[in-house]
Amino acid sequence: MRSPPALLLLLCCLSFPAAAQLPSDDCRDRSGLPVRGIVRNDMPWAGAATELNGESVIYWNQSRNSRASLASRLFIYMHECAHHVLGHVWKPPSPRWEAEADCWAVQALRERSLLRAFQVRQLEQQVWRSRSGAGRFAEGSRRAFSRCLDIKTDRDAWARALDALAAASADSFRSVIGQAVPRPGARSGVHESELGLPGTYDCEVTSTRDVRCTVFTGASERSALGRHRALDRIVRRWLPPGWTAAEAAPSPGVLRRLEVSDSIGPRLTLSATRRLQIVFVMHPAPRDPAAILPPERIQFRVTYVDSARAGRGS
Repeated sequence: MRSPPALLLLLCCLSFPAAAQLPSDDCRDRSGLPVRGIVRNDMPWAGAATELNGESVIYWNQSRNSRASLASRLFIYMHECAHHVLGHVWKPPSPRWEAEADCWAVQALRERSLLRAFQVRQLEQQVWRSRSGAGRFAEGSRRAFSRCLDIKTDRDAWARALDALAAASADSFRSVIGQAVPRPGARSGVHESELGLPGTYDCEVTSTRDVRCTVFTGASERSALGRHRALDRIVRRWLPPGWTAAEAAPSPGVLRRLEVSDSIGPRLTLSATRRLQIVFVMHPAPRDPAAILPPERIQFRVTYVDSARAGRGS
C-alpha cells in the first residue's frame, strides 16, 4: 500500500528465503541499490515503501502479516517493492500506481515460478474481498490479476502499443519523455517513457533516444525462450508494409534475437538474454520521410492503457 506521500517501494531480482525471514534483503530499487527491510508493527498498513535518510526501505508489519499465507506475504512485499522499481515514490499518490504495483508483483512472482496459477486465483479473491467494500476495485474485477498476466501476450494489445510507439518514434520519442530515471532531477539522460508495452510499466527513453522495455524475466532458459517465441510471432504479425524481420546470428549474452528493419535501417529488436530476460528496443524513425510508418497505419495516436487495473494497493 502507498501510505503517506512517499511511502512506496519496489523489488527486482527476488529470491525469497523462508517466509519467517521476510522482508528479504534481495530487493533492489530503480538505481539497482539494495532495499533494506525494516519491521514496523506500529503502522496501520501491511507494508510501505519510502526513503529513510536517502536510503530506499520497505517497512514491513510483521504482526499484521504473521497469519497471512506465504503467497500473500510475497505479494504484499513485491507490491511494495514495485513502487520503488516503477518510480512511484516520486509521484503524488494515485490508484493508478497501486494498480501497477499489483500487476507488477503478480507478474514478477509468476514469471519467476514463485506463484502457481491456482495461487494467483486465490490472491485475486482475497484481495478483491479485502478491497471491494471500500470501493478500491472500481476499475478492476475478480479476474484483475489474471488479466495482468494475459495482457502481456495479447496480440491486439501489442499491435496497438507498437503502432503508438512507431508513431512516437517520428520525433525521436520527444513527445513521450517522462520523469527522469532513477529519480526526478537525475542527469542520467534516461527518462520514463509515457508509452509502453502491454502489462509493462518501466519502459524508458534512453540517452540515445531509443525506447527500451524489459517485458519478461523468467526462472529458466526454457521459459525465456518460450516467451520470446510467443512475442516473436506477435511482432511479425504486426509488421507494417515495407518492414522486415529476421533472426539475428548468436551473440554473447543473447540466447535469441529478432531484428526488425525498414527500407532505411534497423527499427526494433526483441532479445532473449542469458539473464533470462526479454528486452524490447525500438529505435527512432529514420529521417527519410519515406521510411516513416505509412499514415494509413496511424489513423490516430493510441496511448496504451492497461485494462487490468486492480484498484489500490495492499
